[in-house]
Amino acid sequence: DLFAFGYAVDVAAPVAGDATLAGFDVTLGQGAGGNLRAGANAAGRPPPGAAPVMDFPDYKHFWNNKALDAVSAMSAVDGSPDETTLRLTGRFTARQVRAALDPRPSDHVFEIGCGVGRIGRELLGDVARWTGLDISENMLAVAAGRLGGGDRLSLAPLHGPRLEGLADGSMDKGYCVAVFIH
Repeated sequence: DLFAFGYAVDVAAPVAGDATLAGFDVTLGQGAGGNLRAGANAAGRPPPGAAPVMDFPDYKHFWNNKALDAVSAMSAVDGSPDETTLRLTGRFTARQVRAALDPRPSDHVFEIGCGVGRIGRELLGDVARWTGLDISENMLAVAAGRLGGGDRLSLAPLHGPRLEGLADGSMDKGYCVAVFIH
């Protein structure tokens, strides 16, 4: 089973009050052979009052830059730099994932784009094993710090569109939340 959902946003329109959340132009992304431009609108220009545009060669570099430390990583994931809010939003989203996947105690479950482990932290007690996958090693490092260790948890970097970190037949269910929109 695979469950995925995301949010539709107009990346051309700046988000009121926070120029850093104005989005970036995915048409300039890897598929078009260009660079991602953080803080740029669909025309490739920063919104009025925005910080200077930063160029990144790919999503990995973009997300590693967003996760230079734990506070920045948490802010990039759900817009809040504090653990309390991160746990609240993680619990809310985990309820949606539970409803869609019906995880069982014997299940091995993976998340594509786990970020800081916001949702996985809430699902760890429900499944035999939870595996978080992300393109950003910096996000995975923050997730490791937040989630600790244990034999029910694994984290692995993604290298492109393949799930190379997972052996064939090793997972029962998987999910992805607000990642495919990128």
